[in-house]
Amino acid sequence: MHGDIRFEASAAPVSQESADLQRRLEARQRRLLDEEEAREAQGQERAESHVRHARVKRRVNALFLIIFGAGAALYSSGIRTSVTLSLSVLAIFLVPAAVYGLTHYSVILKRWQAGKTIKVPKSRLYW
Repeated sequence: MHGDIRFEASAAPVSQESADLQRRLEARQRRLLDEEEAREAQGQERAESHVRHARVKRRVNALFLIIFGAGAALYSSGIRTSVTLSLSVLAIFLVPAAVYGLTHYSVILKRWQAGKTIKVPKSRLYW
């Protein structure tokens, strides 16, 4: 009564074709699961690469903002040299772009750190 529990195989013998079909189905299922895991790993790697890129771009935008903002401030304060003139002219175009980039990449990094989903562009041209 308290001995080993045995489960007997089904009474009908399994044909070679059925066993072969079952083995192929199991192999296909394993292959599909492996492919899905590989896709998920690749997506995770792309997201981490995008976040590393966003960190670098945020620093570059902050640097542009500081350099060109300082040049424009120096030019408007009365220091009128060719360098400050060039920086202030470039600042007209680059400071708004730097502010946009700094904000954009900061939002991406904040969402990543909060564990939320971030959208990774398919092409690296849009990073």
